[in-house]
Amino acid sequence: MGHRARLVDVDALPPGRVTVRVDLRGATTGPHRMLLHHPMAEVCTHFAGTAEELVLCTDADALARWHLRECSYAHLIRQQRIRIDGPPDPVRAFPGWICPSPHAVHRTPASAPSPS
Repeated sequence: MGHRARLVDVDALPPGRVTVRVDLRGATTGPHRMLLHHPMAEVCTHFAGTAEELVLCTDADALARWHLRECSYAHLIRQQRIRIDGPPDPVRAFPGWICPSPHAVHRTPASAPSPS
């Protein structure tokens, strides 16, 4: 999870700090919390001491596919592989705060995985 903090576009964040609890289905540890703020984002494995504005529920595979842009965020939401709860404005803004992995193929995200 720690490397995910480097994928946050801190310039796109709202003023202040947004705390996101990340619940990974099937994980043996967690939950993790992403502390999104300027000048850099952080990931904590313990309670951050602040209210959690957003709760992201997903699995490691879905998260990786989104970061690699193998699947779009919208597709993973429709497939119920990602769910994010919280106030409407930050829920809508959240995908724009996360940059693709540097290992992602630079292309438009697929709306659905291609058949094998």
